[in-house]
Amino acid sequence: MDGCLDVVIGNDDADGDPDRVFLGVFSDDNSSGVFEGGFDTWQGFAPLSNPLATPGELGVNDTQADDTRAVAIADLNGDGVPDIITGNYGKPNKYYLGTWTDGNGDGICQPGEWTGFTATGVDFPDGDSNTYDIAVGDIDKDGLMDVATADQGQKDNVFLGAWVDGQGGNPADGVFQPGEWNGFIWNELNWGASRGVALGDLNGDGVLDVVYGKWNQTNVYYLSQWDDVNLNGVCDPGEWTGFGNRTDIGSDTHETHDVALADIDADGDLDLVVGNVGTNYVYFNNGSAGGWASSQITGDTEETYAIGVTELGAWMICRRTRRAGSSRYRRRPFSRPSSRRVCPRARGRCG
Repeated sequence: MDGCLDVVIGNDDADGDPDRVFLGVFSDDNSSGVFEGGFDTWQGFAPLSNPLATPGELGVNDTQADDTRAVAIADLNGDGVPDIITGNYGKPNKYYLGTWTDGNGDGICQPGEWTGFTATGVDFPDGDSNTYDIAVGDIDKDGLMDVATADQGQKDNVFLGAWVDGQGGNPADGVFQPGEWNGFIWNELNWGASRGVALGDLNGDGVLDVVYGKWNQTNVYYLSQWDDVNLNGVCDPGEWTGFGNRTDIGSDTHETHDVALADIDADGDLDLVVGNVGTNYVYFNNGSAGGWASSQITGDTEETYAIGVTELGAWMICRRTRRAGSSRYRRRPFSRPSSRRVCPRARGRCG
C-alpha cells in the first residue's frame, strides 16, 4: 500500500518450494512514505520479510506444498487491501488475506500499516482442483470480488464473494462492511478441459460474462442472467440470477492455453484473443448480429502459454512463447477479416 507495484510468483513444480512475494522498493526522496515517480527513484524488488520463514515466502504455516499454476491479486474482503489467490493443480486453491494494523484509527490501511498476509492459506470450497487460470471481477454486482477458475478435467467453477449482514460487530443495516465478508459460495458450470478464463461484458448489458479457453475442445462462453426487478435497465445488487447455457465460440477446436478479451476492432464490443499450441486466433464479436468471425494471428506457429492485448498500436498482441525449453516474448500484428473496418487507432511497431 505504498504506491509501488509488487510481484507474486507461484511455484509450479510441486517441489516443496513456497510461492513467494517480492515488494517494490524505492528511495523516499520526497519523504511522503508513498512512491511518487517524479520525485522518488524505483530500486527494484526485495522479498517480503517474514520472521517465521524464508524471506518472501507465502503461507508460512501451510502444511503442504502446492503445484501453483495461476496467481491473482484482488481485494477479496473489501478492506481496501490486496489479497492473493493461488490456483493449484491436484490441491485446493487458496487465498491469503492482506493483513494490516490500523495505527491511525481511521479504518483505512495507510502507508506503513500493511504487515503482510495471513500465515495460512484458506482453501476454496471445491476441494482438490486442477486449475490453470484465474479471473477476478464483480460478477453478481454486489460490490464484492468473485473468482472464476479454469480447471483441466473438471467442471468450470465460479466462486461468488459472500457476506453476512451484521457480522463482526457491524450493524445489520443491509450495507456491506469489511468485517462482514464470509468467504465464497461455490457455483459449478459444465464439465470440460479448460486452460484459460476471462471475464468481460460480451453483450453490453453492463454485467460480466465468462469465457473459457478449452483444450482440444471448442472455446465457450456463458452470459450472465438477471431480472430487472427495479425496472431501471441496470443490474442492481440481488438481481443477478446466474449464468445462461454454454455457447460455443465458432466450431473449431484447438489446444488453447490462454484467452484475453478486448475491443480489438473498436466497434464497441469485446473480442476474444486466443493463445494456442500452433496458430493463435482472434474471434471478432459480431454483437447483435450474432456469431463470431475468426481470424488467424500472423506470425510463427508455436506453443503460446500466455496472451494479452496492448494499446501500443492497433492489431498488436503480446505473446509468451516456449520453444526448445526457452521462453521469449513477442509482439506481433494480426490480420483481420477483409469485411471488417480498419481500427481508427494508428498502427505501429510495439517492440
